[in-house]
Amino acid sequence: MLLTTHQKPMQIMKKTPRSLLKNFLALGGAACILLCGSLVQAQSTISAVYPNGTNMFQPSTTLSFTASSPAGVTNVTVQLTVKNLYSGQSFIKNPTLTITGPSTAENVSAALTGNTLYTAVIQVKDANGSVANQTVSFDTITPSYTWEAEDWDYTSNGVSGLYIDNPQTNAYTNLLTTVEASNNNGPGQYRPSVPGLSTETVTPGDIPRLPYIGTGFHDYDVGWTDGGEYGQYTRHYPAGTYNLFARVASGGTAQTESADISVLSGTATISSPASGPYKYGVNVRGWQVYDFMPVTDSAGNLVQITFDGSASTLQETQVGANDNINFFMLMPVAPVVVSTVTI
Repeated sequence: MLLTTHQKPMQIMKKTPRSLLKNFLALGGAACILLCGSLVQAQSTISAVYPNGTNMFQPSTTLSFTASSPAGVTNVTVQLTVKNLYSGQSFIKNPTLTITGPSTAENVSAALTGNTLYTAVIQVKDANGSVANQTVSFDTITPSYTWEAEDWDYTSNGVSGLYIDNPQTNAYTNLLTTVEASNNNGPGQYRPSVPGLSTETVTPGDIPRLPYIGTGFHDYDVGWTDGGEYGQYTRHYPAGTYNLFARVASGGTAQTESADISVLSGTATISSPASGPYKYGVNVRGWQVYDFMPVTDSAGNLVQITFDGSASTLQETQVGANDNINFFMLMPVAPVVVSTVTI
């Protein structure tokens, strides 16, 4: 009886054509592939975002991206955290979006302001309820002129105060200097630190700039700073009047007067509503987490520095120190904001 009981299902299997079984499996597999494939394809996506923050200095009048989904996009939101370069003040804004194109691939844009720092939080939803999110930080800064903190004046054959006008990237590599710092306790990865300032690679690094992306050049900072150290920078700075910023980081102690800026020689002039020292501070967010810090007077007003196109020497002198200095930047004078009151 037991043998007969076990034989019946085997007999039924033998009578089932293999071709039918294969067809059933094939159809089932195809249905699964079709269903699973449609589920994967129906996901919302965000692509072609610009500015995208892959490098510093991405001036643009609009934030643009593509919101896609085979099921059709039903909602797009963008929230901007807007930080004023000149004042450091920030606020949150929900911009008006311009949307064109079919619902399966919408082209989205929002207006941006120049010389501003942004963080954009983007969200896209589709008809199936799929949600895509992306956060991107970028700036729309167009500097008038920049120079590297590690490219201070050099000495050759006993002659000091030499400089390379508008130097190419890493042009000061290994150049000596007569600058005597108060405490050379750091490395000389770019230039000798005895005598001289200490230099190190910007690692893991500031937001990269185009001269350091895929070029083989390295970005450096002046680090291991102590009070009394200084760097002198001679250039034919572009003629005009500007606000001045330092790109600095710190993992030590916050300073309101990390360093002072002065005119050592030449025709450059610094002016402001209040007296000096003309200084910049530093935040404490990490030794390689950099901020744009404005040079201000003793009352906190932005200073204005004027050049006539001839050579001038600026000096940066460490006071409270505790800063890593990546570079300096001239910017157009802060725009005047006029408030109107309607009664």
